[in-house]
Amino acid sequence: MRSYPTHLVMMMECNWLINNLGFECRPVQGRNQGSVLEVDTSFSFSDGEPVAFYVTEHGKALVLSDNGDTLAHLMSVGLSVGDKRRWASIRNRLEMHKMGITEEGEIRAAGSKDDASGLIARYIEGILSVISYERESLSTPIDTNTFIEEVAMLLRQWKPKAELFMNPK
Repeated sequence: MRSYPTHLVMMMECNWLINNLGFECRPVQGRNQGSVLEVDTSFSFSDGEPVAFYVTEHGKALVLSDNGDTLAHLMSVGLSVGDKRRWASIRNRLEMHKMGITEEGEIRAAGSKDDASGLIARYIEGILSVISYERESLSTPIDTNTFIEEVAMLLRQWKPKAELFMNPK
């Protein structure tokens, strides 16, 4: 087997990572802001829909936004997030990453251009926490129902003549 200098191997791996991360970026025309960058990521929601975000410059600051796409997606998969009171769980997750939700349902983060890489990393972490919420929410009823059925089956085996009350208060 041929041996390569360590720095050459690292360079090949880094180039492969950079070329294969799956991120795409293109300028798009914003409604009020002029030029906006649309960034498609390699991340996806539970149904495979890709995650994208938009970057807008405001002087020395950058604003990252999902343009309302995340909450629209959550509603499309059947999660009840149309009521602003139900945004609390999502809002709490986003606040941990210094992000927020506007009145219109747009997930946003802002920061200095000087810390663009940190801002983008924080934004992606926040969106991934929402995706985690989506996956938890979509799987909970099935897991809970399965658990309840298993407990009921075991209780019937343990005490076959006892009356079993479902959904007690």
